[in-house]
Amino acid sequence: MSYLGWTHAVCQQHLSRHVFPKILEIGVHYGQTTLPLVQNLAHGFEKFLYVGVDIWIRPQLDEQLSQFSDINIIIHGRAERSAASGRDVILFEENSLDWLTSQTGNTKFDVVFLDGDHNYQTVFQELNLIQSLLKPASILVCDDYNGKWAEKDQFYSAKDEYESVKIATPYDFSEKQGVRTAIDEFVNNNVDRWRGLHRIDLEPIILFNPHVYEAVEISSTNDVWKTLKNRPFPIRRLRA
Repeated sequence: MSYLGWTHAVCQQHLSRHVFPKILEIGVHYGQTTLPLVQNLAHGFEKFLYVGVDIWIRPQLDEQLSQFSDINIIIHGRAERSAASGRDVILFEENSLDWLTSQTGNTKFDVVFLDGDHNYQTVFQELNLIQSLLKPASILVCDDYNGKWAEKDQFYSAKDEYESVKIATPYDFSEKQGVRTAIDEFVNNNVDRWRGLHRIDLEPIILFNPHVYEAVEISSTNDVWKTLKNRPFPIRRLRA
């Protein structure tokens, strides 16, 4: 959904040395992050791949993406299809767990934005499945680490808006609840591979490989955070 300024920083700073960046977004909603991501990719790179997965690809998002020039839009699960071109925006209307399970790992993503269902069971499974789609230098940006769903579950299948969306993950009570609970357990289970960096007053957390990156100190003031696109990215590569 929305990552409070991360999209520009990821594309223009973190991915600046990439020739052909590949980005995966789980949970596109109305395109709050999809649209700025595609805009930055289209203007900053000759070749790129954006893949979005959601249980409901809204017609409004299709229409907004169609306004971009010089990109190729591929929608799976619908009639509209075209061949890959090297400047591709591919949308899958699928349950994220089903989609991730079906992937062979042939495509490795540089950045994954994770903001699908806001419950422990889904997020924990997503994180473990995503690992096979990553390079050592890939990063994950996970929304809702702080905030309303940090320690409490939400299932989209329980919302009236999604009543007709049959592929939504059904509600399932768990003693463990919340996005933060799932992320913390995932990181603690893979402590040699992942570290997390976040601000307690904002929702996203960035997960990175401590053998590849080191954290850059982030000021505790909102004013500095809001100008993130004009500041160094909050992680940097370790010197060889």
